[in-house]
Amino acid sequence: MPKENDEKPYVRVSQTYVLAIQYIFGVIIAVSFFVYADILVPFSLNFEAGMVLVAYITVIASFIGYALRIAKFPHQNVKRFIVDAILLYLYFQLIYAPLNSNFIYYLMLFPMIFAGYLVWGYLEYREYILDDKYEKVPLKLRLRFSAVCFILSLGVWIGYYLLRGAPEKASSFNPGDVIDWIYLFVICGVVIGFRFNRKLIG
Repeated sequence: MPKENDEKPYVRVSQTYVLAIQYIFGVIIAVSFFVYADILVPFSLNFEAGMVLVAYITVIASFIGYALRIAKFPHQNVKRFIVDAILLYLYFQLIYAPLNSNFIYYLMLFPMIFAGYLVWGYLEYREYILDDKYEKVPLKLRLRFSAVCFILSLGVWIGYYLLRGAPEKASSFNPGDVIDWIYLFVICGVVIGFRFNRKLIG
């Protein structure tokens, strides 16, 4: 007896989209291991390494969440795939941002990523709104929490920019000092909280 999703005409197209995304995900991560080999082996916990680790946590957790979600609710059209491609570009930027030691730019990428999650979730809702089996209540909770994480990450970036964005302010700080670590831990907490909440509400 065929699975329910296999009876849908859009599933095979969705599988093609997913395969392309998975390949690009893999290439981005694999190549970055070579780029950051001097940092990762032997591992030394400096600020650049911390930025890299948070980037990996963000990207790998997203990959796992994406794989689980898209297996349950495949693409019905190309719209979410376009968002997937934009998010992949943002992940690429996030992973390689530590090379330029530009923490302001690094933090700026997080609200952009969470905005992508928000749009992706809304598009999924529009695709499956007429499906009786689609869990609309958890979807609303996911969208709200995505919006909260977007606002939090935007606040982190704006707060850090106001603190250090102006050239005269930036010149008085050393990259990787206590303030930088605090902001890095906060944005990492937003990412982990987002993933934990998604696991709780489905």
